[in-house]
Amino acid sequence: MIATLKQYLSELLEITTKVQVIVFGSFITQKEQPNDIDILLSCYDSNGYNKILIRLLNKQYIEGKPQIHIFTQENATAVNGYNLIYAFNEDKNNKIKGIEIKEFVEII
Repeated sequence: MIATLKQYLSELLEITTKVQVIVFGSFITQKEQPNDIDILLSCYDSNGYNKILIRLLNKQYIEGKPQIHIFTQENATAVNGYNLIYAFNEDKNNKIKGIEIKEFVEII
């Protein structure tokens, strides 16, 4: 899983560096055998072409590598991780699905 995460981040940073990437879920907890990596991605690149490339990259990883789950926070600006997590947790769709981030590691 770590190799897949490194590959994803490498490909992402080839597109743009104007992103925030937060890892959360069982991968960063004390769970001995996490079965996936949950990623929250926020792109604040104003280049629409880069955003399309990121969506295609995410689709490739979501469909081809089930051990990575990528969540995106649209229309975000460069903020600290706590503000991004707050926006994610307050999103009504995430509340309906029962998804909440309590622990996280900001890696980019």
